[in-house]
Amino acid sequence: MNNGKSEVKNTAESNRSLPPPPALIEFMASGWLDVPRPSTSMTETEVRRRSISMIDWKTGAPNPRFRVLELLRSNLLPGDQIVSTKVDSQEIYALGFVSQKGEHKILLVNKRDSEIHVTIPQRAKHIQRVDTTTKAESAVKESVNRNALTLHPYAVMVVTLE
Repeated sequence: MNNGKSEVKNTAESNRSLPPPPALIEFMASGWLDVPRPSTSMTETEVRRRSISMIDWKTGAPNPRFRVLELLRSNLLPGDQIVSTKVDSQEIYALGFVSQKGEHKILLVNKRDSEIHVTIPQRAKHIQRVDTTTKAESAVKESVNRNALTLHPYAVMVVTLE
């Protein structure tokens, strides 16, 4: 990575279909994003239960982990085609896909606790993001017209390309 800038390259060739929602949850829990599997065990300590919950244990409101899952679930649907995606940085994760409606999208995840500037191959039309600035609120949706994006610390962003 040079000067905090990364580049994502998205090729149009499809190489596999997105798994159905239960498999998507398993895929998420497999390590590419730190989203642990929910636990039903009541023998865990209170600290452990709080750390894996998707709701605030005091208020019952959704927490940021829930909001990330909500963002992924609303954008990555069964039948969407995953496409080959190349990233020149170890600090971000990127997954390109084509929706059933033909929209080209990129999932970007900032794995670090600092801002990262990313350049994508096409202009972004819309972005939806959950990050440290959104806290436990729903994903922020923005209309944009650029190919240079900033990912806040630990951001998860879905970019819809023009």
